[in-house]
Amino acid sequence: MSCKKGHSSDEHHHHHHHSHSGEELNIRQKLEKLLEHWQHHNEDHARSFETWEKKAREEHLVEVAEFLVEAARLTREINEVLQEALKKIKS
Repeated sequence: MSCKKGHSSDEHHHHHHHSHSGEELNIRQKLEKLLEHWQHHNEDHARSFETWEKKAREEHLVEVAEFLVEAARLTREINEVLQEALKKIKS
């Protein structure tokens, strides 16, 4: 499955994060970066679901549109969970 920016989903698991000093980031730093990345990525998907929900309604695909509304809602709910994890990492 390809993502919007041309990365396959597998590539998202192979990011190597380095600090500006060139040292490898520790686990907490990596998690912070990943949590922020996942939230941004999820929000992109939620907006895409909403765009396609409107298109589905225009084609009278009401049930499909409702599933897309739910997908956007659930995606944002996941982001709330990720935000709580990010708060814990930063505290």
